[in-house]
Amino acid sequence: MADTIETRISMPSVELNKGIRKTFFETLFVTGNKKAHRIDVPLLRNGQPVSIPSGAKVEGYLTRYADDVTVQNPGTASGNVVSVTLEKGCYAKPGAFALTIQVTVDGVTNTVFWGESSIFSSTAETIIDGNYIIYDIAELLKRIDAMKEATEAAETATTNANNATKTANTAATNADSATKAANTAATNADNATEAANTAATSANNATEAANKAAEKIDNMTVQVSGLEAGATPTANLELVDGHYNLSFAIPKGDKGNTGATGATPQITVKVVTGEPGTAASVAQSGTAEAPIITLTIPRGDTGSLGNLTICGKAPDETGKVTLTAEDVGALSDTDETLTMAGKAADAAATGAALEQLETKKANKSIVSDAWQSGKTYAVGTYCIYNDNLFKAAVQTSAKPGNGSDWVQCNVTNELVAQGDTLNNAYIKEYFTNKLDKARPVTYPVLPYGGYLVIAYNYGSAAMFLVRGEGTSGYVHRIAPANDSNIISCKWVNANLNITSTAVESSTVSIVRLY
Repeated sequence: MADTIETRISMPSVELNKGIRKTFFETLFVTGNKKAHRIDVPLLRNGQPVSIPSGAKVEGYLTRYADDVTVQNPGTASGNVVSVTLEKGCYAKPGAFALTIQVTVDGVTNTVFWGESSIFSSTAETIIDGNYIIYDIAELLKRIDAMKEATEAAETATTNANNATKTANTAATNADSATKAANTAATNADNATEAANTAATSANNATEAANKAAEKIDNMTVQVSGLEAGATPTANLELVDGHYNLSFAIPKGDKGNTGATGATPQITVKVVTGEPGTAASVAQSGTAEAPIITLTIPRGDTGSLGNLTICGKAPDETGKVTLTAEDVGALSDTDETLTMAGKAADAAATGAALEQLETKKANKSIVSDAWQSGKTYAVGTYCIYNDNLFKAAVQTSAKPGNGSDWVQCNVTNELVAQGDTLNNAYIKEYFTNKLDKARPVTYPVLPYGGYLVIAYNYGSAAMFLVRGEGTSGYVHRIAPANDSNIISCKWVNANLNITSTAVESSTVSIVRLY
């Protein structure tokens, strides 16, 4: 029977190399129970299950704070789990208690668990059922004893009355007075019998009421709800569908001590550029101690190339420059078929153009305009001087090659630098912080901004994409796909609110993408 109805409470694993911490039960304990709860505690060493030998001795000790009484509870061990089932004496009185579990192996005794909770009363001293008052068992037994005494007295009176009647009948033959005395005695006997019958009826009524109350208590249901910390606990007993329903409202307990801070994982974030138009993605690899987050971000639109020109032509909105045979120096008398797709260009003109590009020397007709005396050049603008390409380091009108106003460069390096600038523009800010059960992480969100949130601990990990939309925004969970993860991310008053229900500390990283 106990195997089918007992409540089995699985506690968090205990790391033997770190010692124990005070644990608060979330289960309600009620007086009058017997072997109703089994507490299971897994044992680990360095994160691995501990094999408990068959000869190990497991003992649980429940100590009530109210009367300073300790109840011993024998336990068992199976694999790496020690178990203790609470005996009847643990539920004898209401009040707070502490439960410790000790394991003895080869003469070494170690306390592997400390938990605290309270026992609550299952009934009051008096139960009211309709028009009947049902007392507690002690009071009910007292009243049954009183009924027995009244019944015995009535039986004695009846016996005495019968004896008196016999005497009266004997005397009746001799005197009327004796007859009167007998009649009086008979009347007294009748009264005594009536009293006995009344007492018996009262006893039957009390028994019936007790049976009804027992039936209602046997089918009793219990409901428990939570209250804010500091509120007054309540208990309500009412009759529902022929049985009692006991409702408890229990306030939150005091905040527990902050657990030990776990090891800080070393996060590595890699950014890979994807093809334009493809979807952004996030992948996780590595280990729990050294996770690797790979962000694949599609390449954006081509940025501005400033005043850069090729053969005197500026790029279009896509960054493309279309050149004709004449633009690249083809011979003027070349047959027009040489400018068509798939045809050979003039060998001499093409060879000259390739030689210029290979040596990274730029002809003024290919890259930009020639330097002009008296013209003021802004920072970052280009010019050609002595068949070399120069870029203005400061605003200047000086001649290139003299001083530090100009920097000699080439087209290839300048295009590569433009691409690096565009890639670096994807990641605007990187933020990391500790996250634990008692302290959430709050981060402000720009009205129009995109974020990647990565939070994880040794047992769980979660990733979210967040986007601001003016005064509001939305949060999209990437992994895992459901909301059952112990780490959550919500949009609260223009802030990201990241919380964790894990006992161990977690690490949260926030990457602002734009």
